[in-house]
Amino acid sequence: MKFESPPSDIESLIFSDDKLVNDYFSKKYEEFLKLIDSRYLYWDEIKHRKDLPFDPIKSWALIKFNRRFNYKKLSFGAHDFSFVLTQAIQKNLHEFDLKLIGGLYKSPITNFDKSEYLKNSLLEEAIASSQIEGAATTTKVAWDMLKSGRKPRNESEQMIFNNLRGITFIDGEINNDLDFRMIIEVHRIMTANTSAEECAGAFRNAPIYVQDHIDGEIAHTPPGHEVL
Repeated sequence: MKFESPPSDIESLIFSDDKLVNDYFSKKYEEFLKLIDSRYLYWDEIKHRKDLPFDPIKSWALIKFNRRFNYKKLSFGAHDFSFVLTQAIQKNLHEFDLKLIGGLYKSPITNFDKSEYLKNSLLEEAIASSQIEGAATTTKVAWDMLKSGRKPRNESEQMIFNNLRGITFIDGEINNDLDFRMIIEVHRIMTANTSAEECAGAFRNAPIYVQDHIDGEIAHTPPGHEVL
């Protein structure tokens, strides 16, 4: 599979085409903005859509133009990143927050109920995220194990048990700066008594790639830990 890159040299088009700037303030761009605000459109979709008010190249340029004016910068180690929080993203995050904890503040819920609600939420997170990662056990069995304090009987249950311990550890470190010690400790906790335990306590030295498993094409090469 060949990974397709978006049009190159789009930056020069943004700042050299006066009509493009005019289109940015046009009525039809306002409608286009609603679309790109509600979902992320990548180039491989833009180039095939027939319902856009602009041709594919101009549509992509306008998307980049909009992001340039709204992106936020984030520096991490020697790397600089940028991202855009659209109104749709902020709305979804707000609704998520309300649904997650909104019920905790409704009378006549007690402090005990709040504590139980949060504790159960942590248990559910430990189970669900482990299942996504491949833990092969039912939610009921995992729930019973965590609630009863029973020891894990296999690696899948151990993954869930470790996940809960990891979440608890991170919660206790919430007010501390992230450092190598914390990362190593989380890794040790998450791999305890599993087949990955032998890898705990150190960062990888071998190259890491995100690549197509069929033809080997590399899509992303993350930076090494020593530069982060």
